[in-house]
Amino acid sequence: MMADFYGRVLVEPTTVDHDQAGFEAALQKVRDATTRHGIKDLIAVVERTGRYHGPIHRALAKAGIEVRVVHPYITKQYRQPADPGYKTDDTDLSAIHRAAVNGFGLLEHEPEPIFVELQLLARHRRLLVEKNVVLRQQMLEHLQSYMPGYSRYFMDVFDSELLLWVAKNIGSAAQIVEVGIEGLPQQLRKANTATHKPTLQKIVAWARSAPSAEEPAALHRRFFIDLDADRLAKLQHIRAIESELVGVLCQTRYVLLLGIPGINVVSAAEVAGEMGPIKNYIKARSISARAGLYPSRYQSDQVDRCDGLLVRHANRDLRQAILIIADNLIRCNDHFGVLAQGWRSKNVDARDIRVRVGGNARCANQPASGKQVIGWLGQPLSSISLGAGQRWFLGGLVFEPVFRPRLGGRRPNGLVAGWVPRSFRAECAARGRRPIQ
Repeated sequence: MMADFYGRVLVEPTTVDHDQAGFEAALQKVRDATTRHGIKDLIAVVERTGRYHGPIHRALAKAGIEVRVVHPYITKQYRQPADPGYKTDDTDLSAIHRAAVNGFGLLEHEPEPIFVELQLLARHRRLLVEKNVVLRQQMLEHLQSYMPGYSRYFMDVFDSELLLWVAKNIGSAAQIVEVGIEGLPQQLRKANTATHKPTLQKIVAWARSAPSAEEPAALHRRFFIDLDADRLAKLQHIRAIESELVGVLCQTRYVLLLGIPGINVVSAAEVAGEMGPIKNYIKARSISARAGLYPSRYQSDQVDRCDGLLVRHANRDLRQAILIIADNLIRCNDHFGVLAQGWRSKNVDARDIRVRVGGNARCANQPASGKQVIGWLGQPLSSISLGAGQRWFLGGLVFEPVFRPRLGGRRPNGLVAGWVPRSFRAECAARGRRPIQ
């Protein structure tokens, strides 16, 4: 549909095929109507629909038309007063027009490729982690069927290669009792699996008191082995993506967030991908506002409820990334840990504590915007956490912070990428680890 500023319809609502021929036909109708009615200023407004509005958005932009985007929530708010209880594509088009005329058709920043790549990698890793959790739960259900009580007898069967090997290769309490404490180490050595006598003793003790298995036990065991192969494949993909995230993150200023204890490569990459370039935020509070980390408010006359729940409409992915960092800071950062403990002593709700820590977006704004190089808050300069339970040397990875004196002063700043100093080489060699070149 095409209409002028006053709502006079110039081109009736028309179905457009999302291919090159359909787009070209629609653009030709727009050009004809523009010439016929003497339209001087022209904008196109599309409603955000996930990724499905992307083809028409790109086609219009390629044709040289200024494209604005309207959120579906805005469309709904402008449709309901004019057509209450009546929702069609035509009424939506009219609502989109009214929203654009009133200033709710917004221009979007041109996405920077480095942040698009970072966002896609971080989201894909998060999806693989969630699928891995589902696979673990399915494996535990099958394990409970053919080896009842085995998973509850230990802290976590997935943390021990020995426990998984026994579950996949022996697979029943009766066979474990038959092999015995003397035969288990021999079979494990043949499979090049490390043995641990106290763990083997616990396995044999479980087998002697284990209840009967659920039939068909062999089928449950086969499903367990198949799911474990899928789990291991996903773990390899997750580790590969984490390694790739390091290289991409080091090309942004968000790499400085790794200097804060409690923030690793994964969490820094997630928040960087969701936030995008820091230059898009005027001040630190803009980050909290976009993430919706502020309470809703209801005020009417003498009634003022300014401490409601978090606002519903926000960038949920950015909110999740910030709150994950907040949880890590509370657990791993002494500064925020002390603050959280003080709030708990005052009976502050745990959810409120998370929001308070997550809302302190200045931790990301200051270093990422280049205004200030943050202190390392007591963390050794020679190591950072990479999220996979490993400790890598900062100088031996891909970047090394260097504090150089400014002209006429002694305040430290600066970052040198890809430099491995000799001092860190010596430290790596002393600890038995080789730096990544």
